[in-house]
Amino acid sequence: LKNERPDRKKSAIKSLEALCEECEKEYRIKTTFDYELGDKEIPDAIWEVILDNTFEAVTNSLKHSGCDSLSIKIKVLGEVVRCVISDNGRGAERIEDGMGIQGMKKRVRNVKGFFDIESNAGFTINMILPITGKNSLS
Repeated sequence: LKNERPDRKKSAIKSLEALCEECEKEYRIKTTFDYELGDKEIPDAIWEVILDNTFEAVTNSLKHSGCDSLSIKIKVLGEVVRCVISDNGRGAERIEDGMGIQGMKKRVRNVKGFFDIESNAGFTINMILPITGKNSLS
C-alpha cells in the first residue's frame, strides 16, 4: 500500500499552487510561489506543518492585512527546510497571539522547528523545519 500512496511532495505543491491561483482569481492578490527542494526527502509530517501553516498564514493575510501581494517560498537548506510566507499589507506594531498564530507555533514546536514573525513592512512568517533525524517525526 505504501507504493500506492500518492506522492506527498507532488500533492503538497499542487495544493499550494491551487491556493495561489485562488488568491489571484478570487481576491485579486498577486501571489508568487517559489520552491527549491533538491533531492532531499521531506517527511510527510513536515509537509503537513508547511501546508497547515501556509493556509493559516494566507487566511490571516486575507482577513487582516489589506495586502495586494503574497509570497510563499520553500527551500531545502541542508538538513532543514525553510518556509517563508509574506505579504505587503499593513503589518502590526503589536502581534496578537490568537488561535491561528498559537496553532502555527504549536505545529512547528511539535516537530522541533523554529518559528518567527516579522511585522515591520507587511507580515512575514518564517519557519525552519528539520527534515532528517528523529526531530522531524520521520
